[in-house]
Amino acid sequence: MARALIFSGLLLAVCIYAMVRGGKPERYAAGFYLAAFIASALSAQFGTELYHSINWGIFAIDLILAVSLSVLALHANRYWTIWASSIQLVAILAHLAKMLVPEIAATAYQITLLVWSYAAMPVLVAATWRHRQRLRLYGADLAWSAPPTSVEA
Repeated sequence: MARALIFSGLLLAVCIYAMVRGGKPERYAAGFYLAAFIASALSAQFGTELYHSINWGIFAIDLILAVSLSVLALHANRYWTIWASSIQLVAILAHLAKMLVPEIAATAYQITLLVWSYAAMPVLVAATWRHRQRLRLYGADLAWSAPPTSVEA
């Protein structure tokens, strides 16, 4: 229970920092993480033996988060979004491994999912800090990638 409170507090602090001090990509990611956290907490209420088998609700939430972060990475003018989507894709791989090999120990499955949840936090903190740094240095920080230009033949 204490670990869940520590994680919740850290995630909330990181997301508030990103929402208050970050650019649009950082704020979007913070919103995605908070929505996934709340949805996962609700979904976990319906799983009796949380890590002994796949909780399909949490798998779906993780998949939606991975897709959301990947779409963000495609449009944002930030490299950290690639790291964020990659971290979430590792969580998807953990779910897939448990699906393919149900005998994987519940503790190993749990640790694999939770470690990557913690790993996403310093990425968002660093991204927000770098955004602030770019604003100080250059006065602006382009949030979105420029659309491709067409070349006339």
